[in-house]
Formats: sequence, structure tokens, C-alpha cells
Amino acid sequence: FDPNTATKEELIRLGILPRTANTLLNYRSKGGRFFKKEDLKKVYGFRKEDYNRLEEWIVVNNEKTQREWDNKKSKSEKPKPSFAGNNSKKTPTGGADKKSFYPKKEYPKKEYTPPMIDINKTTAEDWQKLRGIGPAYSKRIVNFRDKLGGFVSVEQVGTTYNLPDSTFQKIKPYLTLSPVFRKIKVNQLDLKGLKSHPYISSYQATILFNYRKQHGDFTDMESLKKIKAGFKEEDWKRLEGYLSFE
Repeated sequence: FDPNTATKEELIRLGILPRTANTLLNYRSKGGRFFKKEDLKKVYGFRKEDYNRLEEWIVVNNEKTQREWDNKKSKSEKPKPSFAGNNSKKTPTGGADKKSFYPKKEYPKKEYTPPMIDINKTTAEDWQKLRGIGPAYSKRIVNFRDKLGGFVSVEQVGTTYNLPDSTFQKIKPYLTLSPVFRKIKVNQLDLKGLKSHPYISSYQATILFNYRKQHGDFTDMESLKKIKAGFKEEDWKRLEGYLSFE
């Protein structure tokens, strides 16, 4: 029998398992061909004992098989069109260089110029115009600023919770400063109002409030510094730009 032409029924009559016969036919349907009888051994599931039993009966028509294979191959190889023209650059294979037909477009690079940001007036949306500042950081900066009553220095922006120093250093040259918009009226605020400021702890607010009740209103920074408990010199320096003695 010729494995290139045998039908499924013929293969089964020869004792080949049906599933193996299906595999063989599937191989042929996809263009596979047997050029010598040993090629049958490569068929998945073709048992060795079947091959040994049928070996002397296997006949492969090499000439016909090769001719059919060559015809199929020649049909699949279509000539490639040549795009070469008088002014086209040819490749070593004779075709036209694609670059000569499709020149690379060059677009002018847009230079990014960050806007100047007034840290005490800018909205969260405006903060996002700076590279590295997304919705989360911009909202965090604005919330921090509003609780403070404004920034008294550009450096304070860098102390915003979880803002990377590398990001702050990149945006720092584009930050400007205007006066704070809300001060701490130390002679008017109640205990809750004093506690609401980020730079005054609950403990410090209680001390300040009780001291004022006992000694009267504060007149200036020096009168505040008479409070010895709960405050350090760096606390006063941090608060100085926010205090109002009205």
C-alpha cells in the first residue's frame, strides 16, 4: 500500500488503529507527504509492530510524490513585486529600500516649560501641571496648606506627607510664595481652634490655653516664650510666621 494514497478504510483493514489512520490522513490533508517508507515511523501513534509487520508491503511512489510536492511548492511561491524606480535605492536582493518610499517623519520636539506656582493660591488642578504631581499629591499639598493657613516658606511644601524629596527638588524652582491667608489668633481661639493647627499638638494647645487664662493675653512673641513647658525653641520658630496677637 502507498501511505500517500491509502484511504482510511484501507489502513484499518491493514490493522492500523483508527486514531492512527486519522492522524496519517490529517498529516496528508495539511500537505504532508511520505518520500520513503521509513517516514511512516514519524507518524504519531504508528506502532512499531505495525510497521515491522507491514514494511514489505509499503510502496511509496517517489517520483509521483516528489512531482506533486514540487508543484504545490511552486504555486505557493509567488514572485515578489519590485517597487524599484528610477530614484529608488535598491537593496542587495534587488528590491526597493522601504526607507526611500516611506521616509521617516520628523516631528519637532515640544519643550516642556513648567508653569510658576503660587503655593498659597494655586488649586489642586494647577499643581498637577507640574511633572511628578498627580491628583493624590496635589490634594495632599492643598489640604496641608489649608490646615496651616498657608505656607510661610517654599520649603514647607517638601514636608507634605509622603511627598518624595526628589519630586520636591524638581518642582522647587517653579514655586513662588505669597503671604499666608490665615493666622493663629492666640488671644482669641478656643482650645479646639488651637488644637486644629498642624504645628500645635493637643498637649501644647492645652498648655497655651490654660496659660492665657491665668496670665492674660499675649502681647508678642517674647510673652509667649515665657511658657516653659511643652514648647521648644524650634516649635516657636516654626509657629512664628503664623502667630497673630490681636
